[in-house]
Amino acid sequence: MPTPSVPGPTGPRPALGRRRAGGALAAGLAGVLTLSACSGAAPRAPESTADAEAVRTAEERLVVADPAAGAIHTYSVPEHELLGTLEGVKVQDHAGFVQLEDGRLLLADIDTPELLALDVTRDEPVITDRVDLPGSAVHIAVDPEGARAVVSTSADPQTGTGALTVVDLETFESVATLPVATEEPGIALVGDTLLHRDGAEAGRVEAFPLEDVLDGPAEATSTTDVGAYGHGEAVVDGHLLLATDAGLERVHVDGGELAPEGVLSWTAGDRDWGRGYYLRVLGAEAPHVWSYVRDQSSETWGEWRNDLFVVPPGEDEAQRRPLGDGLAFRFSVADDRVLFARMHPDGYVAHVVDADPGSPTFLETLHAVPLPTPSRAPAREDDLEEVWASPGRPITAITAAGDTGYVSRGGDGIVDVLDTRAGTVTGTITVPTALDGGGYLTVARPGTELVDTFGR
Repeated sequence: MPTPSVPGPTGPRPALGRRRAGGALAAGLAGVLTLSACSGAAPRAPESTADAEAVRTAEERLVVADPAAGAIHTYSVPEHELLGTLEGVKVQDHAGFVQLEDGRLLLADIDTPELLALDVTRDEPVITDRVDLPGSAVHIAVDPEGARAVVSTSADPQTGTGALTVVDLETFESVATLPVATEEPGIALVGDTLLHRDGAEAGRVEAFPLEDVLDGPAEATSTTDVGAYGHGEAVVDGHLLLATDAGLERVHVDGGELAPEGVLSWTAGDRDWGRGYYLRVLGAEAPHVWSYVRDQSSETWGEWRNDLFVVPPGEDEAQRRPLGDGLAFRFSVADDRVLFARMHPDGYVAHVVDADPGSPTFLETLHAVPLPTPSRAPAREDDLEEVWASPGRPITAITAAGDTGYVSRGGDGIVDVLDTRAGTVTGTITVPTALDGGGYLTVARPGTELVDTFGR
């Protein structure tokens, strides 16, 4: 039977205070797969030719969100001048940011169930659009054409029902809400198909033709079982890539039908431990799938093992490289560099990894840069929960060219600035708030077509 729609929330929205500090505007895994040329997002046409040119020539912005403090700070690049602070916004770091080509960043708020659009191309950052959601956001994704976004929201613990909300990115209005039975709802838009991934122990992926979803209550046209605790998706040329306990799973999506295409083991060579949770796709000509695997079997977090995990196009086996012990978390990508930050009881380290497939040092750590240890870093004897909740967790960002990297010094309100070519720390940015937990960082790149259509 069709499931009834889920109404959106009502009630007042928090005010957004603004403070300006001056300054000017500053994969494919099968051999036949190629990255879709439409992987970037261009959601709404600029109002004029001049507006379009402004987006194309807009400078990069370092966006530093502090969910704990309810603030978003925006800096010019490379001057690192504070352009402004938005107050009253707690960015949901699990859902992350989605960069749109027109300069907006999509994000969700922790306290208020809304999808927001942040414009960083102006003299100071401003929230330009917002739309209600039926619950707390879990993931955000956009379609390859950038016409729509979909947001998954967490399941009601009493009913086990979450929702997938489709938003028109031109009008920024909710155009459909699809209730789904789920534990941890993942999402993807592949062509004209909306995918829901249930990240439960008995995992599954469901396909819903987007036309059916927009017309009203929709039934899944195809379902396939996947491994336990799916978490981490990527899309390459009509194929869903999914990280589960079983490995990196591949599902072909065609007209609302799902066809499983096998699982790549997390094992590579003699390295047979750990699993990945986070996927990125790099390279328009030769798309590589990037992730990392972690082994948390040790009771001592300083002994957790971490490896880089990369699958080249046309290959059915990954390549792994060591990243060292401790906790390596989300990473940031550029044209030819990938930046990790690894925390360890003996000190923090930034790893600059070669992401150029034509380089003789491809996949190797070019620089292991010692970082200042946050004053509130976790202790060696802390347990898993204390480590994950530590104010001193580092978060990374990197410029599009890969020349400059950023690592937050959580709890101390500092961002360390790296020269990734030289492998040195060249300066610091003092942030107005403490960045407990590391905050959430990204470098916004207006006018750039991105291959990633998922919140990161």
